[in-house]
Amino acid sequence: MSTNAITPPAAVTVIGLGNMGLPMAACLLKAGFQVTGFDLSEAARAQFQAAGGRVAATASDAAKTDDVVITLLPDGKIVRERDDHVGRLGGVRCGRHSGAGQLAHCGWF
Repeated sequence: MSTNAITPPAAVTVIGLGNMGLPMAACLLKAGFQVTGFDLSEAARAQFQAAGGRVAATASDAAKTDDVVITLLPDGKIVRERDDHVGRLGGVRCGRHSGAGQLAHCGWF
């Protein structure tokens, strides 16, 4: 059994609050996680905030301090760009774990 389990009230960031991201973020909120979210869409950010989430001003701000960063983005190009950007914030990359947190991609590659 892993001793590195992420459990509530851990801080989780969800970048991409669309068809997959918003429901996932809502489930994480219901489970007791502290969820920060970001999306380019103002409407998506408003829905997330109405569900009880904390909205970040940018994807960079969203990913800076949380234990886990989950990206749910619509295509491979955006995923690769976001991985490069988020990775520079603390060395956290897809598939790697560090003391700073974890990054998981749930999108098109």
